[in-house]
Amino acid sequence: MRRSLVYVFVAGILMVSAAAMAADLYSMDMELCLPAPDSYPVSIQIDMHKGKEPANLKGTTSADFDGTVLSNIACDALMCITGATESDGMLCITYESIGYKEGKYEADTYFEAFVGDVQTGLHMHTSCSQDIFLDHPYGGLPFPSANFLVREADGTCDIYDRQGCVPNPYKIQWLFVRFEVPCTTVPADLHLTLFKDSSDYRGESVAHFDGTELSGVFSRGKDDKHPATAILHDAQIVGDEMFVWFYVYGHKGNGEMESASRFQLEVEGCGTFYMDIHTSCSQEIWLGLPGYELMPEGYGELENACAACANYVPVEDATWGTIKALYR
Repeated sequence: MRRSLVYVFVAGILMVSAAAMAADLYSMDMELCLPAPDSYPVSIQIDMHKGKEPANLKGTTSADFDGTVLSNIACDALMCITGATESDGMLCITYESIGYKEGKYEADTYFEAFVGDVQTGLHMHTSCSQDIFLDHPYGGLPFPSANFLVREADGTCDIYDRQGCVPNPYKIQWLFVRFEVPCTTVPADLHLTLFKDSSDYRGESVAHFDGTELSGVFSRGKDDKHPATAILHDAQIVGDEMFVWFYVYGHKGNGEMESASRFQLEVEGCGTFYMDIHTSCSQEIWLGLPGYELMPEGYGELENACAACANYVPVEDATWGTIKALYR
């Protein structure tokens, strides 16, 4: 019996938006990353199905991987494994996929992968009623049991790079946040948790920081069928502080953020720091604001966002104005 992988590696994940357009998607160059198996060789099989579940097979590809070299590669007219590498405890597999209806994808496609005894899957929207984002660290997908991302795509619809943002009116889709905490103790494990309001769990991310870089980064949503919504991105020691950067993503079913969110960061050997903030566009989002107080002490700042209400920079000595930080 195959086991299902629970955690998701989050170097990057596909993101879609709600912009509607009439166009077509023809092919995708994709990558699947997941924790490396305990031993090699390992068999790999990736199937492509029409629809939202693995019930209508359209294409398949398979190979064997010994940790260094792919062998016994089998492709059909629609699917082909093109490479595999192991680095930092992660196995990443690249493959090509071609649209299965007269050269085009239909509205929904399901990719199912078997890597050794691990089974994982991805349902994604593949019509141009939604923009296709490339290499974006977002998991707006129902089964984030591993990290699937689209590296390149061919189509007549809009395709955006990792920093692309097509904000929905009055909605916040993601924020990029920097925490500065009074800690220089390394190595240390980091644990980031995202809550709706102050206690309603929505997702988490863990990593190890050796003083120079993060390793072992894993994230997950509130359960196995929800996407990763809190993603540790980077960390540095700057003077007598630790700087930690992370993404947070919409934790409602439509990819939007709720009206209030808590970002909680636990740093091994130093303590727990958090920021409560209003995260709907009923209030403007301040980027580059000089200081949100953290508890028990520290500093937080919004550095970037995908939101119709972002890019509002307050004047010096301004009051809190239209955004709230709630201290608890």
